[in-house]
Amino acid sequence: MRRINASVVIWALLTVSASAQTVGQVVKIDEPAGTITIKETSGQSVAYRPKDGLLFNALKEGDNVSFTAAEENGQKVISKLEKR
Repeated sequence: MRRINASVVIWALLTVSASAQTVGQVVKIDEPAGTITIKETSGQSVAYRPKDGLLFNALKEGDNVSFTAAEENGQKVISKLEKR
């Protein structure tokens, strides 16, 4: 029987639970830097990296969006996004 390292299991659980559905408004699109800044309902503006580069063409500043984001390799990454 193989033993599973407890720290690996904890890391995997934290990674899965770190993803969250959020709503907000696009305030800045910086394609050269690879980021989209979204003002969340909490009032905080956060820069995200989209997994799909086509989002840069599909969005404009002022768009209201619903999105799923997670932290990957120390960066906040949008995995799914829909205009509202």
